[in-house]
Amino acid sequence: MKKTIYLLVLPIAISTLIFSCKKTEVKPSSISSSTLNNVLKSDKNDFGDSFSKEDNSGKCNSCNYQTIVYNLLGNQVTSVGTLNVTNDARNLYVTYKSSTNWGFTSLSLYVGDYQNVPLNGFNPNVTLFPFQKVFATPRSVYKFTIQLSQLPSCYVISANATFVKVDSNGAILQTLNAWTTGLSSFDSRIFWTYNNYCTQVCELED
Repeated sequence: MKKTIYLLVLPIAISTLIFSCKKTEVKPSSISSSTLNNVLKSDKNDFGDSFSKEDNSGKCNSCNYQTIVYNLLGNQVTSVGTLNVTNDARNLYVTYKSSTNWGFTSLSLYVGDYQNVPLNGFNPNVTLFPFQKVFATPRSVYKFTIQLSQLPSCYVISANATFVKVDSNGAILQTLNAWTTGLSSFDSRIFWTYNNYCTQVCELED
């Protein structure tokens, strides 16, 4: 029995890999110019995004799900952290991480069809994004877990956050509104971004 894993992240074309027990990293065959700002790498230690299973013969079949990492930019220019996106067979995992000396105090995340992004006119209404989190003190890592059964096979991810720069005593020195690197809507009068993502699928083959 073999296992085939597909990584489908628009607009990246990913080759299909067929493998058995040895864990094989999925690598893109090409990356278009519109996605050069998006860094693609594996991060299994943080996400536990390896999936393995033994068949009836006792042989191991293993899939490694790729993690996609987007930079989070405060006020469009200042690197304040990353957004890490991956999935396994059941869930989508979206993790905010802050850079050194930065933390976040609020998160707003949309995952779903592009046409359903909450808007106020042509502008996104982040207060209506379905996944929200507010923290009393700045945080450095937070992960949203979303069931794949709630999502289509391909969708957009739009991630917003309020980041603060703190000194060694925890005093807030600066506050920035952050979005990921990615695509933006030219219809909107304010800056916002989103990225296309398709669920990675690991299928059994006879």
